[in-house]
Amino acid sequence: MLAALLRAKLGNKAIIESAGTAAAEGEPASAGAVRAMQRRGLSLADHRARALAEVDLEHIAHFLCMSSQHAMAVRRLGVPATRIRVVNAESGGVPDPFAGDDDDYEACASVLERFANTFVP
Repeated sequence: MLAALLRAKLGNKAIIESAGTAAAEGEPASAGAVRAMQRRGLSLADHRARALAEVDLEHIAHFLCMSSQHAMAVRRLGVPATRIRVVNAESGGVPDPFAGDDDDYEACASVLERFANTFVP
C-alpha cells in the first residue's frame, strides 16, 4: 500500500519497489488492501509480492520498514542503518492488518497515507 501511495505522489520521479521479509512470492495484494487503496483512487491490480531476498539491495536509497523487526531483518542483510527508516516508529510501526477486516486495512492505510504525505510533501 505504501508503494502505491508513494508512486501516486512521485510519478516517474523515483523508482518505488515493494518487497517483504516474509512475502509469499507472486501473491496478489490482499482484498482488504485492494479495497483500502481503491477508496483512495489507487489500484493494486498489478501488485505481486516479492521477497526481499530477491531484490538488489545495493541500489536502493531508502528502505521504509513497517516495524523495527523488519528493519532488523533488512539490517541483517547488510544494509546500513542510515538507509533504513521505520514508518510510524514513534507509535511502534505500522499496524499489521494481515488477516484482519476492512477496518484494520483502513487503519493501516491511514497511517501509511500520513507518512507518504510527510515523506513526500
